[in-house]
Amino acid sequence: MFFKYKFIISPLLILISYINSFYILEKTNMKVQKQENYNINKNTKIIDIINNPIFSSFGRYIFPIHQHISSSLTIENLSSIYTWYNYMNPDKTIKIINYFISQIKSGFKIFYDIYTEQEKKLDPSKKETGLFFFRGNQNSKFSIVNAGGAFSYV
Repeated sequence: MFFKYKFIISPLLILISYINSFYILEKTNMKVQKQENYNINKNTKIIDIINNPIFSSFGRYIFPIHQHISSSLTIENLSSIYTWYNYMNPDKTIKIINYFISQIKSGFKIFYDIYTEQEKKLDPSKKETGLFFFRGNQNSKFSIVNAGGAFSYV
């Protein structure tokens, strides 16, 4: 097989298919080398996660990019910006953010641009794209999950 890891999750995923993506994390034995709490808690402001230097240029893709995110919005109140999801579990959100941070601190890349900067300049519709990669077990079966269709967060 071409892929050595279990999951490639596509554009703007994390909370796009929130329940499904967390189910994937729980059900696939994805082990983070060091699962730590990086001072992320229910009172952490979403804007602070988006602007956290560890997420460099892709922090804005973790949450819906076409929704206004107030500077005071916290993980605890995250569901207020989602039109179609009325229940968001703050503890699961914290776990996913910590997973991302753990992967990055372990030297793994978790976000991949799809297009080059030149392609984005020639076609601005390609600007807001990318892939989040959820690392699985090497040489194991894998899945590709591509959110699409009529989702307002894609």
